[in-house]
Amino acid sequence: MRNFIIVGMLAVLSVTIGTAQTPAIRTDATGVVSNATYAARGLPNSGIAQGSIFAIFGTNLGPAALTQQPSYPLNTTLGGTSVKVTVGGVSKDAIPAYVLATQIGAILPSDTPVGEGTVTVTFNGQTSASHAITVVPNNFGTFTLNQQGSGPAAVMDAATFQAFSLTSPGKPGQIITIWGTGLGAISGDDKQTPPVGSLPGVPVEVFIGGKPAKIVYSGRAPCCSGIDQVNVIVPDGLSGCYNSILVKINNSVGNVSTMPVSTGGACSDTFGISSGDISTLLGKGTFSIGSVTLGRATSPSSNPLVPGTIKTEIAGGGFTKYTPQQFTASQGAFQQVSIGSCSIFSFLGTASADTDPVQPVVLNAGPALSVSGPNGTKPIPRDANSGEYSATVGGGATNPLPLFIPDAGGTFTFTGPGGPDVDAFSTSLAVPPPLTWSNADQITDIQRSQGVTINWTGGDPASYVIITGTSVAVDLTNSSLSAIVEFTCTAPVGPKTFTVPAAVLLAMPPSTIISAGGFSIGTGSLIVFNFTQPKTFTVPKVDIAFATAYFATSKTVNYK
Repeated sequence: MRNFIIVGMLAVLSVTIGTAQTPAIRTDATGVVSNATYAARGLPNSGIAQGSIFAIFGTNLGPAALTQQPSYPLNTTLGGTSVKVTVGGVSKDAIPAYVLATQIGAILPSDTPVGEGTVTVTFNGQTSASHAITVVPNNFGTFTLNQQGSGPAAVMDAATFQAFSLTSPGKPGQIITIWGTGLGAISGDDKQTPPVGSLPGVPVEVFIGGKPAKIVYSGRAPCCSGIDQVNVIVPDGLSGCYNSILVKINNSVGNVSTMPVSTGGACSDTFGISSGDISTLLGKGTFSIGSVTLGRATSPSSNPLVPGTIKTEIAGGGFTKYTPQQFTASQGAFQQVSIGSCSIFSFLGTASADTDPVQPVVLNAGPALSVSGPNGTKPIPRDANSGEYSATVGGGATNPLPLFIPDAGGTFTFTGPGGPDVDAFSTSLAVPPPLTWSNADQITDIQRSQGVTINWTGGDPASYVIITGTSVAVDLTNSSLSAIVEFTCTAPVGPKTFTVPAAVLLAMPPSTIISAGGFSIGTGSLIVFNFTQPKTFTVPKVDIAFATAYFATSKTVNYK
């Protein structure tokens, strides 16, 4: 598990101890990363800012037991470990904040030159092979509760230092503190107690729930070298459990995290768990959540020689058990941000972009569920590895099945036979006709610095919209190093329009265009989902369950 340290506020977690005798930095793209974003090298937000804390992963990097700096002034050698960063022929001794065998958290000196360089670790007189590092002026990363750069942020009331939670959220107009690292260099010595005051000349912008937040302070935390705090006022008109927090400096956007906001009592989202149910669930030792879903995705053919669209219909379900601590640190039951918000996920190669690092216990509801509707009944088998239920019930790219969902929607019934953890159940779901993405044909090239506006017509007023885009910067020599960034925004149906802001798109790499067989193929996508409002239903042995449906339309675009 990855760790970060905020003295007196955030605990350093235990990790597995390495056994190698010579220091070795992990050689992949995650060997040296920001201690907040954990963005792999090669991603747009992977640079290490001057004066920030960065993490080094490997083996035999330090002592078996965690060792932390005892007091100021800080030492450049800690527990027998030292770290050297060299950029442009200039070498600087980084300042270890904590060290142990498998991980180091080090402060990059503010006067380290900007550019491409290397990092080495020396432990007990032995020095590791070097690892690449990119030093940048600014790249603010927000610390998050899952300690992997996504999901709920480490954010609290600026006056009381009371951390926010789903049952004790922030309020519009409240001054809050966002904890992170990477605002930029200070003029003094990073080994000394940090200066108090906003860093001059750093054009910080903060957006909460898609709205600009007034900045009150943006500088070092008085307690801790390398740790930054950004104090802002929560904008008016926000509510929900997963309002996005986006911090932008010039064109640099770090990780996107979330925070709960409510005018009173526990938070809630129009598409999520009610405030009353959240309070009840989090008051239990453990609780379980179930869901069943039916959806149709319409996408362009991937074969340029066979143009047209492909419709694929999928039914699924899942049942999980959380502890309150797990759920609080997770991305929520639906892994969706609140209305008006946008999230960003970054990854390399074939890794999943939207997997929540917080993994609950998966429950067994029997060998297969089923769904029936106007066009018959389909089984939804359980995957033996994941424990989730999924099946293609209509359409598909190869040997397509007859479509299962009528274009005008209809009523569908999900049934479960019961299993070791979940009893038998049955519930119906009315699926209304979907909205129409009206300006899809006009969107081909997307200028990231200008944002992109999505328009639609129709759609059930009670439903909502999810807009997702993916941009891929392909490394043709090594596909595992291809940088992939995905954004997801949530919008109400009523306005019939939503603009994905430039601040979100700037976190994405420009799309690569691949030429094959005389055809140019873009490696970016844009998808518009129309989700029904989740319907709660009763499942024996499950605390709360939801049924939902969606229609999705996707197209290939180029992010420039």
